[in-house]
Amino acid sequence: MGTDVVLVSLAWVGAYWLRFAVSDVVGKPLNSFDSYRLALPMVVIPWIVSCWIFGIYRSARMSTLIDHIQDLFKGVLLGLLVISAISFFVREAEFGRLVVLFTAGLNLILQGGSRIFFYRLNRSLQRSGRTDVPALILGTGTPAIRLLQKLQDHPETGYRVAGFLSESDPIEDKDVAGRPVLGHIDELRRIASEHRIEEVFIALPGLGHTRMLAMVLDLEDLGLTFRVVTNLFEVLTAGTPVDLVDDLPVVRLGRPGTSFLYRPCKRAIDLGLGSLAFVLSLPVLALCAVRIRLGSPGAAIFSQQRVGQNGRPFTMYKLRTMRADVDPYQESPSAEADPRLSSFGKFLRQTSIDELPQLINVLRG
Repeated sequence: MGTDVVLVSLAWVGAYWLRFAVSDVVGKPLNSFDSYRLALPMVVIPWIVSCWIFGIYRSARMSTLIDHIQDLFKGVLLGLLVISAISFFVREAEFGRLVVLFTAGLNLILQGGSRIFFYRLNRSLQRSGRTDVPALILGTGTPAIRLLQKLQDHPETGYRVAGFLSESDPIEDKDVAGRPVLGHIDELRRIASEHRIEEVFIALPGLGHTRMLAMVLDLEDLGLTFRVVTNLFEVLTAGTPVDLVDDLPVVRLGRPGTSFLYRPCKRAIDLGLGSLAFVLSLPVLALCAVRIRLGSPGAAIFSQQRVGQNGRPFTMYKLRTMRADVDPYQESPSAEADPRLSSFGKFLRQTSIDELPQLINVLRG
């Protein structure tokens, strides 16, 4: 938020000077800089406050970069509305239209760069484990184990699972999926205090609503955050949208039908944008191919059979990031220190440039 205060201010001042630079082209005079300088607090403060009210600065541990970009567009749209409202209600504030548009454009660039920087910084901290949140999983069954696997597969979510709590009495297992069973769910208060737990995942589909609510209310003084894994866990993790009817959450199942124009329109977009992207990427692909061949023997392009739409096999193409003698169907590297990766291959993976040859398959459909 503090960074946005600075960036919105820079965008406002920068927009004025951009408009001033094109005054001869526009052919219309521009108000003095003093009027824009004095209006700066009137623009920046409502801009930031409106973004805060609409939850753009709300911390979201599981948010993606796309979520941050969506927040950015919402913030810029809100800012435009704020400036428009000020121009409408405050007659003395006669802002040039180009200044307002330039402000929006500069904010997209400046705040976009800022959000990408903070997103990468946050993910780096989470992967290092320095900001991990200690968590407990209630349950030892399939939903609990799958939840643990999901959290382990996505360390960027930033959870450190201390262990499980069992519902069975007596406790049958000492550990589950490599994590200890720390006790019975009735001992949650004691165990949560001992391990300084901050979040609890309830992965017990059979746990009654009444008992679950009583547990949450009983532990309210500990300040724990509870997350419930329902018996629709497999559906929800597949990306099924959740809607709200008033305050009642409902899960929308099934696949909505598409218009008869969807496929031809999508194909036209794939061919148009895919062709442009492929042509623009050719110089990069050529330079990378030469660098790969100089760095290690073997083909620069890595190909592999994959299963595509409707179960149809296809050949996937990527720039080779590992040594040529590595079995192509081994488990993919998960760490930068993997000895199978070439030095240039690490860079290609970090920047996702190795994915560019897949544009060929976009064009092939």
